[in-house]
Amino acid sequence: MKTFLSGTACTALVMTSTLLQAAPVIGSNGNAYEYITFDTITWSDAATASSESVYLGISGHLASVSSQAENDFILSLLSGVDSSVWLGGSDAETESMWKWLNGDQFWQGGIDGTAGPDTTYTNWKVNDPNNATNNAEGSENYLSMLGMSVSIAGQWNDLPNVQASTTTGAFAIDGYVVEYEVSAVPVPAAVWLFGSGLLGLFSFALRKKV
Repeated sequence: MKTFLSGTACTALVMTSTLLQAAPVIGSNGNAYEYITFDTITWSDAATASSESVYLGISGHLASVSSQAENDFILSLLSGVDSSVWLGGSDAETESMWKWLNGDQFWQGGIDGTAGPDTTYTNWKVNDPNNATNNAEGSENYLSMLGMSVSIAGQWNDLPNVQASTTTGAFAIDGYVVEYEVSAVPVPAAVWLFGSGLLGLFSFALRKKV
């Protein structure tokens, strides 16, 4: 049986690592999140970049959202953002079947669709997802969140993978949010990471003395 760190223990571990590197922020669920600024990045490229990002030995992914508290926490990372950022939802595989990257379905249908069946939290803005196709960039199959400086901050919208260079305002993409599931780090691995952090600090102190 695996034993996992509590959110408090993970936070303590991250605080130690922060001395060695800039750390993402820990949410109440114990996972770590960071907002990456990148104008006009496509959803596909953001998904790839997220999966290649590593924190405390854990690979990241575009953030998924399963509660209002988690949505509010991610929104708190978007202070001053007056446009949109990518999250990890898409219905590109099967139209109107919205799933997170782990395969969990959170929405079925269009504007009048229903939540679930795997997770039930959603925060679509009014009249979305509408899969608007009256644009040159293709169908709107990818999930975005509106930043804190927008009047409907924190609400979700469906957008095309590639945006026109002329897109401006609230629906222009200005980056993406990465989630690292550090809450699921087994204790032995976490202890090793904690020890590695302390060893790094000790080595740094010795070098300064010399």
